[in-house]
Amino acid sequence: MKSIPPALILLVEDDDQLRSLGADTLISAGYRVQEAVDGVAALEFLARETPDLILSDVRMPRCDGFELLQWVRRNPMLGLVPFVVVSARVDTPDIRMGMSLGADDYLTKPYLPADLLKTVATRLERAGQLVEVQESHQWFLSRVLPHELRTPLSGILSCGDLLLQAGEAGDPVPAAYALEYGKLINLGGQRLLRVAEDLSLWALLENQRQNRQRSGDGAGGIRVGIDPTLLEKSFRQCAESFGRGADLSVTLELSTVESPVNEVAVVAVIRHLVDNAFKFSLPGQQVRILGFVAWDRYVIEVRDAGRGFAAGERIGPAAMRQVNREYWEQQGIGVGLTIVRLFARLADGTFALQPLPAPETGMVARLGLRLARASGAREVANAGGGEVEPAVVTCSEESHEGA
Repeated sequence: MKSIPPALILLVEDDDQLRSLGADTLISAGYRVQEAVDGVAALEFLARETPDLILSDVRMPRCDGFELLQWVRRNPMLGLVPFVVVSARVDTPDIRMGMSLGADDYLTKPYLPADLLKTVATRLERAGQLVEVQESHQWFLSRVLPHELRTPLSGILSCGDLLLQAGEAGDPVPAAYALEYGKLINLGGQRLLRVAEDLSLWALLENQRQNRQRSGDGAGGIRVGIDPTLLEKSFRQCAESFGRGADLSVTLELSTVESPVNEVAVVAVIRHLVDNAFKFSLPGQQVRILGFVAWDRYVIEVRDAGRGFAAGERIGPAAMRQVNREYWEQQGIGVGLTIVRLFARLADGTFALQPLPAPETGMVARLGLRLARASGAREVANAGGGEVEPAVVTCSEESHEGA
């Protein structure tokens, strides 16, 4: 098997001593280093090769770090390459300018070797995650989405063609056939609606995340009531869609929580956990849903007695990808847990997905939402907002993706 070469760092610095010290530190840590004395030399190298990370000083002759950063961010081939700006400790405006132009991180001079290595390692790890997400999105757009659109559309169009042919020929359609065609058209339409709703909800949450990241705001939201009647109705519909109404057990307490989206969207988010529980369990295996107040949180707990997952069965941070789709393919675009995870993050909540302890089989999903403060959140229909600290999640939460 061909080994992966060490990461290549483009180090741009006009001070010979600092450039040499930085290069020695990186090389000693196992990285490959390409040195450049200014932005022009860096551009000449970038025309030939793509580094894994760019570490650039700001104040340089001919072409400074800002000009280099702007050129890199305009180049689509370098869009995912992390860019770290280096500036003197007193040059706070330089750092702010670099971040506004799209820099991923910054270092202040003089920096310690440990700080340099930590920054580089962190940015390379994050870049690897972004590449994985991009690859997952490409896989999703090229394989999953066409399938999820084409399959129901084929059924709808086929039934439509048969009805058109019968109408053009003046042939009456037997009631049994008309009923069957109607069921197939309805089923295909419902499946397309589900795809549209999933993508719409994911886009809404992702847009809020990006807005918060740009604005730097913390978590915020609206007061949303946890209505047991409304939730149970949605869960019953989900169970009936699998023909498993008898397998559902629901016990929910009434409460009010803080949420980044309205009540309808909250129900849709939680329903993804219920949908997954039915998808990965068999008829006759109970799906149990509990909703209760614990300290300052309202906890939704969804338990199933399905197959669980094997050790190492994990897909990382990528969105919209079902685990072992080739063997356990389910209807849906694989965005369910991505929606739940993102919702928990925006709500400053917690989310964990874990296997049940032996000898039981199955999974338990727990979504914890902050209880609404007496005069904190706004009571309105919709909300927007910004980036918050990641939700508390287990390392294996992605392993049960299906919805």
